[in-house]
Amino acid sequence: VLPSSVKHVCDYAFSSCRMESLELNEGLVSIGEDAFSVNDMTRLRIPSTVTELGESAFEDCRMLRSVNLPGSIDTIPAYAFAGCQSLVDIDMGDGTEIIDSRAFYGCNTLVEITIPATVGYLGRYAFKECSNLNEVVFEEPTGWFYGGLHIIAVDVDMSDSELMAEILSGREQEYGVPHLSEEDMYREGYGPYDN
Repeated sequence: VLPSSVKHVCDYAFSSCRMESLELNEGLVSIGEDAFSVNDMTRLRIPSTVTELGESAFEDCRMLRSVNLPGSIDTIPAYAFAGCQSLVDIDMGDGTEIIDSRAFYGCNTLVEITIPATVGYLGRYAFKECSNLNEVVFEEPTGWFYGGLHIIAVDVDMSDSELMAEILSGREQEYGVPHLSEEDMYREGYGPYDN
């Protein structure tokens, strides 16, 4: 348990400590890069006071099964939960806008996920190597684009949760659709020319 006076957890603060349980305090504002990577906790509830999550914050927490992310975190950064091989439940709060590259890479026990309507950017390989991913539900399945120099409308039925699971986990080659798992996907206001 972190003391209630802790507002920030620094980069690498508890990396590789093999903690089996973790209780984050209300009042915590930020979690640094690799702050809790390579640990053994099974559940994670991030308090609604947290607004910033560092890259790889929980990477390779191989026993982590459940994550509750509050809407106060607008960006799930690169590699935040990559390699969490036991992860089966992710609850993202409304307010999440960006799921960065490889955020959930290699979470191979993840079966389904709901992408909130507030998400406008999905980085490349965000769910790559999630080999058991069967459903990706986009609460807002329309108006998505991909590409850098040439902006291209996503021309697949993003309301088809099973097809989107195949595409985003990297198994899309079987369906003859674009390699969207290798592309940044975004809605208006989040693309390469909208910054």
